[in-house]
Amino acid sequence: MVPLAEDDPRRVGAYRLLGRLGEGGMGRVYLGRSVGGRAVALKVVHPRLASVPGFRQRFAREVRAARAVSGPGTVPVVAADPDGPVPWLAYAYVPGLALADAVHAYGALRPRTAWWLLAGLVSALGSVHDRGVVHRDLKPSNVLLTHDGPRLIDFGIARAADDATLTGTGMVVGSPGYLSPEQAGGGELTAASDVFSLGAVLVHAVTGHGPFGAGSAPELLYRVVHQEPELPDLPDGLAEIARRCLAKRPADRPLLADLREAVAAHADHRAALPSPVAAELLRRAEELLNLELAPLTRPSRPVAHTAVPTAVDPAVALAAEPTVSTPPADAVVPPFWFAVPVPRPLLSADGEPVAELAPGAWYLAERAHGDTLHVLAGDGRRGLLHDTDGIEIGHHGTAERQEQTAADEAQDAPRTPAPEAGPFWFAVPEHRPLLSEDGAPEPVAELAPGAWYLAVRARGDALEVLSGDGRRGLLHDTSRIQRGDDPR
Repeated sequence: MVPLAEDDPRRVGAYRLLGRLGEGGMGRVYLGRSVGGRAVALKVVHPRLASVPGFRQRFAREVRAARAVSGPGTVPVVAADPDGPVPWLAYAYVPGLALADAVHAYGALRPRTAWWLLAGLVSALGSVHDRGVVHRDLKPSNVLLTHDGPRLIDFGIARAADDATLTGTGMVVGSPGYLSPEQAGGGELTAASDVFSLGAVLVHAVTGHGPFGAGSAPELLYRVVHQEPELPDLPDGLAEIARRCLAKRPADRPLLADLREAVAAHADHRAALPSPVAAELLRRAEELLNLELAPLTRPSRPVAHTAVPTAVDPAVALAAEPTVSTPPADAVVPPFWFAVPVPRPLLSADGEPVAELAPGAWYLAERAHGDTLHVLAGDGRRGLLHDTDGIEIGHHGTAERQEQTAADEAQDAPRTPAPEAGPFWFAVPEHRPLLSEDGAPEPVAELAPGAWYLAVRARGDALEVLSGDGRRGLLHDTSRIQRGDDPR
């Protein structure tokens, strides 16, 4: 991510822009954050495309199709505005590393990792095609590597740009060396077109370059249509798959079901990412966590840190002058636990009550903006606390923890030792599921041995964990976890 330039907007829709992630043929991509703290990758369309007659209608149609796509290996569209001054759309932000950048920085993938990549992309394309969407722009820069597998971005959206650019200039948006022959020739596109592009991406991943070499767009398009691909240095199994995917005729290419069978025959397709790539993913995940939790500015209002009784008469508390002092910096920078001396409302960004904070209960201050704390209530609801006078700063709900510990010991009940409050890095000795807060049967992610994960905070006997691709979940089995320092 690079800082915003003078000509970059500072806000798009409901999102405040934090920096620029990249730029492509369709527009610029920014890292944005909602009022509630959600990070998004926000793509703003080039004004020249937005001015092409019919573009907005095509863009809106493709956004609707993309929003319907969900499943393994995809990144959901969370918001869009085709009718704004400049059209834009926002994806859930995944702190992954583009395949193109990984290969450029760290070299081509080993065969075992290439099988892992192929398995994830076949699964992701299945999710896209099941919704009747053709990706149309599958290339190394549109594949994100994460600890949980590769992710596809920009599925379906390139069609509106293609149509607009063809109408306006007679050229095709995208990377010519990864387009199918029928797409290069302006023919009808089906799922087989994505299979061709998949073969080209596989070649790039294993060799470091595309199957049709380098050159100008016309040269590459000519080779795609008329020449056979170059497949040097590919192991036999991968070479055969790439050759079949890169067949000129769509009918000669394998179906995704055929590719699934080929991948299943290779037991090593779950191989881990190269260490430098894994370390970079963790760095990006930590960077995202810092953006979510760290305050942009410290609270300018002093915070009382004298003890407050758990039961308070509101009339007495309101009449009394709280003892206010400026605590040390490490005591006021969120996240921290706190209690309020009198009932206080937790408000939404538009001023509506979200919940009421009760005296004697402990709440988590996640981050601070000026005089306002972003608070997590006990039932999971989040809101803004504007009145921070007289609050009592605690230590991760220790009062509640001690009460529960005493009750457990009195009953002599066996229990899992409570994990220490985060944040800290850890690894697991065997695969363990990361579950959502609502206890859904499908895990959010699976923690793999040998990889490092970040424990954000303790939730009872569970840990709230941030996985390598930015997804959060609860780890209930905290036995034998290995704590460590920053894995970088």
